[in-house]
Order: sequence, then structure tokens, then C-alpha cells
Amino acid sequence: MYMKECFQCGKASYSSSSDRTWLCPYCGADLSKEKINDVDNSKPVLIKNHGLLGSILQDKNRQGNP
Repeated sequence: MYMKECFQCGKASYSSSSDRTWLCPYCGADLSKEKINDVDNSKPVLIKNHGLLGSILQDKNRQGNP
């Protein structure tokens, strides 16, 4: 999984593909030319925005699951 931080709104955007047009799901900025960060799924990921994915990961971590 890949992550890019939006230069316009500062929120994190996640995708399973790095070779396509990448638009920020929050503000619509074109992130296609921004740096790609490889996310290691075996470690907890800090989610800046507390959307649905952030809530799920936080609940999972509270329960002691890796």
C-alpha cells in the first residue's frame, strides 16, 4: 500500500497502486507528482485524519491486535 501527503490540505491519501493519476480524496489536489511513501502493513500507521479507516485502525490497536 502506498501513501502520499497532500500538499494542499495536509491529509494522508492511501492507494494500492502507484502508477495512475492520484487525486486527494479530501480536496481534489493532483498528487500524481508527489513523493510516494511505502506503507508497511505490519506496523501501526499514524492516521492524521480520523475518518473511517483511522477509527478502524485505532480500535484494532486498542484491542491489542498487530
